[in-house]
Amino acid sequence: MLLFRDRHVAPILNGEKTQTRRSWARWKANVGSLHWAATKLYRPEARFARLAILERWEERLMDISEADAKAEGGYTVDRYIQLYMEITPAADPEDVLKCLRFCVVPRNTGKVRIVREGEPLGLDTSIPYATMLYDPGRQVA
Repeated sequence: MLLFRDRHVAPILNGEKTQTRRSWARWKANVGSLHWAATKLYRPEARFARLAILERWEERLMDISEADAKAEGGYTVDRYIQLYMEITPAADPEDVLKCLRFCVVPRNTGKVRIVREGEPLGLDTSIPYATMLYDPGRQVA
């Protein structure tokens, strides 16, 4: 389960927020894994989406790009760092964070497969799949 603040629900559901950064000591999500997005822990009614992890990497908070800040919900770099520091008071801009790129998995999707551009799909068409495109331009951890 990935926890998000209430203000992130709409941007995630409408595709404006497609990344998240976490101060995890170790990875808790892998490329291709599925996770519930929720606003409260241990509350099934707080789940609002199922997310597929498309990429993961590590990056210092201060090294976030404008494109990645926008993918965090439409922020500028300065605004995103300011909000992150407010949410995580013990954070330091030098902190190395676990970064995830994700997409919302449509309802009634039986399986998810992450594919590289040009890779043959080879899918069992009797199972409803969500096919997520992996971006080979980023270094994946």
